[in-house]
Amino acid sequence: MTSGGDTFSEQTLRMVVHISAAGSGVRIRVSNLRGTTALSVGAVDVAVRSSGAAAVPGTHRTVTFGGVGNPTVVAGAQVTSDVIPMSVSAGQDLLVSRRALGRCC
Repeated sequence: MTSGGDTFSEQTLRMVVHISAAGSGVRIRVSNLRGTTALSVGAVDVAVRSSGAAAVPGTHRTVTFGGVGNPTVVAGAQVTSDVIPMSVSAGQDLLVSRRALGRCC
């Protein structure tokens, strides 16, 4: 955790991700490269963005990391998700939601 930065506890963080290339699957990377303690990731979900922070109904996908839905990332490391089967177009926006467990970030 970076000293003096914002922290979150038992909250969901939703990020807009802009896709630059089309494909039939996506992966999510969670980084703790600059962390000094382990990061409990919590549940991660990806969906197609409708507008603002709203998702297109029926597009939510649960994200797993090596088959695990809520990995812990050790300090100085990162994890990459299993392939999430969903068709994406270049220029499309996705929503990545991550549940912050305990005190983090």
